[in-house]
Amino acid sequence: FRYLELYDQKVPSIIKFACQALAIHENSAFFEPCRILPNKSGTIVKETWFPGVHNEIGGGTFLSLKGNERIINATLLWMIENIVEAGGLLMHDNIETYRARFSPDTGPSWNNMNYMSARINSILPTILVKDRTIPLELDSSQKFLRKDLLYRDGDWLLPFGVRPYLCTHYTSKTYEEFRKVMEKNGIKLYNKDNKNIKYDMDVNEKAQDPTKKMRPKNILKLSRI
Repeated sequence: FRYLELYDQKVPSIIKFACQALAIHENSAFFEPCRILPNKSGTIVKETWFPGVHNEIGGGTFLSLKGNERIINATLLWMIENIVEAGGLLMHDNIETYRARFSPDTGPSWNNMNYMSARINSILPTILVKDRTIPLELDSSQKFLRKDLLYRDGDWLLPFGVRPYLCTHYTSKTYEEFRKVMEKNGIKLYNKDNKNIKYDMDVNEKAQDPTKKMRPKNILKLSRI
């Protein structure tokens, strides 16, 4: 029997795949990210950052306040897909069934309850609040973020709406600070399939979102996009 717990942030050599979903907007000092360190055995480590707070990443509730269901579904489906890719899950349904069931592209999104859940840390003393830092990890060209550093490589318009929603919904400035670092260094979102992904603040909602069902000013009144 081999001890498998990540007691020193390194995975045991017998582990072939190690995946971790990280919450960008969590800013409780109690939940600092514990990064997985590479070992010498060639374990494939995949760490991906998602918008959202601790209780949203992987799904859950806090004080009966449920997080954004699209983020919850996105992280759950991401975990299922990675387990399937590693050959480690015997499923009742095929993967396409789970992709339809847990799609983050439809269903409830921003509303009053998950707004309060996301901002629960605002009542904590300043000493107990600490924004996270997303590492600037690049691809081989050194011009784009590495693949899978961000969920869907940062292409978040369809599942999570326009970028100002994140600024309105969360107190953490982690994502916006990360984008400032990217802009300063001339780095772009991962160039997936030769498609220049954009998720900008200065592009208006009408241009980005063809459904036009939400506006940042009315974020507390609406639950779907």
